[in-house]
Amino acid sequence: MTKDQNDMQEPVPNRWQVLRDTVAFQFKLLMDGARDVLLSPISIGAAILGLIFSPDNPGIYFNRLMKFGRKTDAWINLFGASHYDPNSETRDSNDIDSNDIDGKDIDSKDKARNTKKNVSSDAYVKKLENLLIAEYNKGGLIKDLKEGTDTLLEKLRKDQ
Repeated sequence: MTKDQNDMQEPVPNRWQVLRDTVAFQFKLLMDGARDVLLSPISIGAAILGLIFSPDNPGIYFNRLMKFGRKTDAWINLFGASHYDPNSETRDSNDIDSNDIDGKDIDSKDKARNTKKNVSSDAYVKKLENLLIAEYNKGGLIKDLKEGTDTLLEKLRKDQ
């Protein structure tokens, strides 16, 4: 491999970055699945209620549910940039384009409001990660767990 090819390679994550991203992805999958299970029957109810109680605008409740669903989708940020990939094409959920909602332009007031409110689940993952790092730096259980895991992984890798 030439020096130019080596410089162009993507950064390789270490095992703890992969573990962190895997756990974060599983957490997001759980939230996404729970949301889908809840929204399925609610969407049917919203459609029925709109048809019965709002004949002039039968989609009113269903459309509100769709708007809520888009907001939760952005918040969950299921395929958001991984911890170690700064060049990912996936945007952070705080980066809102003017065409993000229904493909229609939103004004700067709505854009500012959405930017402030749309903190994604990544913020909670980061808080948990920071807490674990702080506990690791103090020593104790988290440090012992990490060192034990490192030892086990090294042993498994050598046994292959």
